[in-house]
Amino acid sequence: MRKFIIGLAVFILVLIFAIQASMQTFDDTKKQRAHKESETLTDAGTVSGNDKNSSEVTIPIDDKQYIKVRMNTNEVPLTYHKRTTDVHIRSTDTHYYYHMGDPSKPLGSMRVTLRKLDNGDVFVFTKFVNNSNSDYSASVIMPFQQSDHYTLTKYESYGKVNQTHDSTFGVDPTSHPIGILSTKKGNATTNEVMMGKNYVSLHRQQNYSNGQKSVLREFKDEYESYQIYEDKEKNLITSHLNMSVKGKSISENWALISQKPLFASATNRDEWFKRTIKEYRVINKWLTADGAYTKLPWSIEPSYKMGFGRSIGNLEGSIYLDAYSENKERYFYDLVINSIADLDTLSKGALTAGKSPIFLTEYTSTYLKEPYGFTAPYVDTRHNEKAALFLKNSSEILNIPELKNVNLRYADFLVDQKEAKNVINITPSGYLIADYYSPESKVITHASLNHALGEMRLLLETYQQTNNPVYLNTAQEIQAGIENLYPGWIRSNGDLWYHIDAKKNFGGTDYTWLTLMDLLLNQKELEEVGLSRSPIFDKMIRSKATYLVDNKIAIKPEIISLLKEQGFDDLANRAISAETHSKET
Repeated sequence: MRKFIIGLAVFILVLIFAIQASMQTFDDTKKQRAHKESETLTDAGTVSGNDKNSSEVTIPIDDKQYIKVRMNTNEVPLTYHKRTTDVHIRSTDTHYYYHMGDPSKPLGSMRVTLRKLDNGDVFVFTKFVNNSNSDYSASVIMPFQQSDHYTLTKYESYGKVNQTHDSTFGVDPTSHPIGILSTKKGNATTNEVMMGKNYVSLHRQQNYSNGQKSVLREFKDEYESYQIYEDKEKNLITSHLNMSVKGKSISENWALISQKPLFASATNRDEWFKRTIKEYRVINKWLTADGAYTKLPWSIEPSYKMGFGRSIGNLEGSIYLDAYSENKERYFYDLVINSIADLDTLSKGALTAGKSPIFLTEYTSTYLKEPYGFTAPYVDTRHNEKAALFLKNSSEILNIPELKNVNLRYADFLVDQKEAKNVINITPSGYLIADYYSPESKVITHASLNHALGEMRLLLETYQQTNNPVYLNTAQEIQAGIENLYPGWIRSNGDLWYHIDAKKNFGGTDYTWLTLMDLLLNQKELEEVGLSRSPIFDKMIRSKATYLVDNKIAIKPEIISLLKEQGFDDLANRAISAETHSKET
């Protein structure tokens, strides 16, 4: 009996241990499954209903917010492929890649990028590449919880874009974003979304025998299609941004989501909307995770009248930084940080890596190819100057230490151009740097007056920043090059020539007011570093301004202010009088 009791006790103990081990295994399996599901949600987004053939995916933004992308066309599944991350200065891109259609033989691809800014706001960029011949449709769905009503402020309520023909760019058919959706709970704003439009384009590329290539997009259409649904019982507002996924095309859209108002002041918002409509050529609207696309001149290769590209002069966000400096609106801050990320993307991460890159133009200009044989990629000095100043000013205004000395790299590049023999020598101590540079070419292009003035000013500013005389010396050598060509810069009608070539022949039509602004700003900068004004620059200012006034060509208010400030009151008053008379008549 005693042996039986001992045996029974041992059996019970073994049974208890077996049950505990089984329960532990069950718990571990549950944890592993939960961890795996968590990884799926975090890394890949989820496929709705856990159906791998579903046409809808959900991508989390944070613990509370998510978006969905749905193929509205039947039998086009979206299958997760991979996730990658790119860290920029004050923002991080998370890219989610999906196969469009059967993953074994996909119709194309979809990429959703969440660009999370340091203030919590998020750009959502969606890109379809449809390799099939069929047309499809899709929707980017943004649900907003704890919201019982909404308002929508649309750009089109503030006027209509005047898409006039330009002799250089032709007609730019793009316009502006849709507007701002504000979701609300009572009187409180729960979310705001700047809703962008849908842009359809074709990838165009020209390959060259030297291994170089020119890359751009051929614009096809700008679409505006959306719905906003209100569910008061669920306290839910849902926005659908619809996309036309055309065959053999790229289809993109964007949105900016914030948990706070993008504009604290309705007046500032209204003024920006009006300005966007008026200045639609220079205020970006086709935003992508790879950078903003803007209208290019007709002089591009491959040749398309509707050619758009990532122009460095438009990627840099000075226009938004200036607006932010005036009123500190959240929307402008977001656009500045987005511009910094765009430049970093163009440089393949070199900017964030602290390498202070020289930015390369990625499309060929026939304006350069025909006379000089230049093909993309190459360095455009004026565009790099604008980018360098934008980054430097961003560092100062937004207190971004990583960008503090980014302009020095470009200033050093300008200093080195003399040794690289990429200059047009005017006198033994004066020269002009060629507008464009490529290590693949030994040909010296022309030197534009506005490029030379911009380079000179950047070097003077860098001298102020560093007190390094090498920058001042180079600036003065460029100044001597400009001055020693006077009065050759003045055309017979009083206007200025645009550039001088390597044979010292003048040519080209000057900008309407850009070079005049450059001359005035350079005079101001010379005085700020303790040097005398250039008497020759003053003569060029007077000639150019007189030409504009005599020909009843409007002068920008900023230029009129500089004319007054620098003692050209007679010209400023004549310009004001002409503008007043024009408005009255």
